[in-house]
Amino acid sequence: MSSFCKDDVATGGGNLLVRGQSLAHTKSPAWQALFGGDHHVLEDSSKIMSRRLFPLTAVLAVALSACTTVSVASNPINSYWTGRSAGEFFAKFSPPLSDVDSGSSTIYNWRGGYTRIKLANGKSMSVNCSAKVTVSESYTIRDITITADRPGAAGPSYCEELLLPKK
Repeated sequence: MSSFCKDDVATGGGNLLVRGQSLAHTKSPAWQALFGGDHHVLEDSSKIMSRRLFPLTAVLAVALSACTTVSVASNPINSYWTGRSAGEFFAKFSPPLSDVDSGSSTIYNWRGGYTRIKLANGKSMSVNCSAKVTVSESYTIRDITITADRPGAAGPSYCEELLLPKK
């Protein structure tokens, strides 16, 4: 490697790649040792850059497309309980199983509504509802995410039948 530097760079004994030009070949022993022959062609640096930049741009575009916001179907349970007191929720439906601090919020794991219901097809089923309840420092519900649900007696969601006021 040092003979490459001496012969081709320091003494000017070989060809140098200058921006916008190409190096057709070199017969330096160091060049041959590094690249395995005397007829390697280096392309214009702008072509090399564009060939490297295109795949990088494509990968970056794909990665950023994963960050787009997608609207989610409305969650009637979340809509009803957001802004209400977590004390009211837990008093009505049972206390949480566990909690985790998350910055200025607390996330409660809750499960309740254990009962047996009769389905529309006449069969009986044991049901319950599970949710993650995110609560602010002022003990106000910020978000409720249902984590486990079953079909209800009158519709597709037992959690909705349990946690929403009767219509």
